[in-house]
Amino acid sequence: MILETLAGVALRVKQKTCIAFVYPLYNMGDGGPYFHGSSKNTLSEVVHYFNNAQPENSRVPSSSDFPLFQPLNLSEAEMKDLESFLRDGLRDPNLVRYVPERVLSGFCFPNNDPISKQDLGCD
Repeated sequence: MILETLAGVALRVKQKTCIAFVYPLYNMGDGGPYFHGSSKNTLSEVVHYFNNAQPENSRVPSSSDFPLFQPLNLSEAEMKDLESFLRDGLRDPNLVRYVPERVLSGFCFPNNDPISKQDLGCD
């Protein structure tokens, strides 16, 4: 259940329709930030977040929380072991990530905010 949750399985139930999004765990230690809103900068923050199961967004009603989003009750040693596994255990130094030259939307890849556009030269 821990890896399922940490894999980014996000379930949203709306009008009796379930949609799941799963994100790969490989090479997570290459760096953050993590989560859609970049709210976690380190794997340690991610592990603590899931261990405590404290929702971040007070505007999201608790009724829409993922049912498996419960405190994991891991000890400090277990959290350090999990962090180590996520950082090193699934590491593939030969992994080549696909980076498109452009995306159909015309937006800047991988980020479309003004600073990234300037930094990446894709106005």
